[in-house]
Amino acid sequence: MTVEHYHDVGKLLFAFVFFWGYVAFSQFMLIWAANIPEETGYFMKRWFSPPGEIGRWGIVTICLLMFHFIVPFIILMSRHTKRRLQALAAFAAWMLIWRCRH
Repeated sequence: MTVEHYHDVGKLLFAFVFFWGYVAFSQFMLIWAANIPEETGYFMKRWFSPPGEIGRWGIVTICLLMFHFIVPFIILMSRHTKRRLQALAAFAAWMLIWRCRH
């Protein structure tokens, strides 16, 4: 495999990160915009367990947003990351671990 192949694999990983973020946000926005009490109550009870404080699921949501979308998005924007096998393999493992935790 050449450096170009690694770059293509990195672009594919970037596309999947972006697609996951798009699907997750679309699902959230659809439920939130519909404003169905039993659906939005599901989010509110889990995000804000004690009223006025972020609950455990709110922290999970923030971590998932940060470490499964924002950080990978920023790191995979770099051409340097996508062209180095060690960086790409480490980052693919990072994504796999976060995917399994979700």
